[in-house]
Amino acid sequence: MAQPTTAQQTTNTAGRRIMRNTVVLSVGESITLVAGTLWTIIVARYIGPATYGFYSYVHASLALLVIVVNLGFDRLLTRNVAQDPGAGWSYLVTFSLIKVVLSGLVLGGYLAFVFSAQVSSEHASIVLIIAGMWFVSNLFNLANAYFYAYEAAHYAFIGQALNALLTLATGALAVWLKQSFSVVLWLSLGASIVQWIVAYRFAARLRWLNRRDSTPVMLPARTVGRLVVESLPFAALVLIAAANTNLPILLLRSLTSDDTSVGYLSAAVRIYSMAVIGPSMLARAMFPSLSSAFAQSPKRFSAIFEQGYRYVTFVTMPLGIGLWAVAPYALDLIYGRAYMPAAAVAQILALVLVTGIGYAS
Repeated sequence: MAQPTTAQQTTNTAGRRIMRNTVVLSVGESITLVAGTLWTIIVARYIGPATYGFYSYVHASLALLVIVVNLGFDRLLTRNVAQDPGAGWSYLVTFSLIKVVLSGLVLGGYLAFVFSAQVSSEHASIVLIIAGMWFVSNLFNLANAYFYAYEAAHYAFIGQALNALLTLATGALAVWLKQSFSVVLWLSLGASIVQWIVAYRFAARLRWLNRRDSTPVMLPARTVGRLVVESLPFAALVLIAAANTNLPILLLRSLTSDDTSVGYLSAAVRIYSMAVIGPSMLARAMFPSLSSAFAQSPKRFSAIFEQGYRYVTFVTMPLGIGLWAVAPYALDLIYGRAYMPAAAVAQILALVLVTGIGYAS
């Protein structure tokens, strides 16, 4: 029997590493999914479609605005650090500071606009807390990108699972105590801050494992300018993905001014988002290996990409068909009868998964 070549062994090793990280990330996302589903069962029914619709509308608005904050830095960090591991801490510190500044400008401007419109105190509180959540998530997502670059998905898993479980526990307690939705969100923000602290603590540990004495704490200004330009294609991809999920919600709210209808659509989108966890995690696990392979050998890159392409096809086709069949039952189970008008929309979104092969590219 012919022995595998060195190139084949390298590709197989990369494939196993990708699948291992995919499993770790998927377990983390599954915990988040279960906890998030339980949180939704408890909270969405507690607040009703109208409040849930406003909450989703604010989330969708900020999801598009924070692209200006992210600027594709997360993906760029993963790609570059996978190719140059010694520079990881410089990227993390520099990009974190840039995100803090941009968050102050973008999120601060959004809050000023909302508060100038004289919204109700309840709505103003919801907007403020969600803006805080996005600020914190921008930072711990950058730390997670740092973990992906080193293929240390277990660090991202710990923080993510901790956040999900804390959010569920505190949210359930607040609902049991008949607290307002704002209190539920404040507790959720606290859980996100815990994840942020844990993520940066793990990042500091990884720094010492991959340190290089000649690497500065921050990247030079000239290098940052070049990286901002390099990040723009990644930002465009993030914008497309965010628009695909959030723009329908914004358009519906703009056309109808009906928070209840937005609540129905958001419930359907949420069901769809749960189903894409598998292919999303596979794509995320593939990215550092693909980046490293591309820098070393286009031929090896092609082999790993082809392998990932097959994995994604295997995952997404059954998901699309299965989600179409169970979407109405899932809506009833999670959201209750009040949200059943969203069933047909959830089935339409399920068909999008049939084209999920695009996750590989």
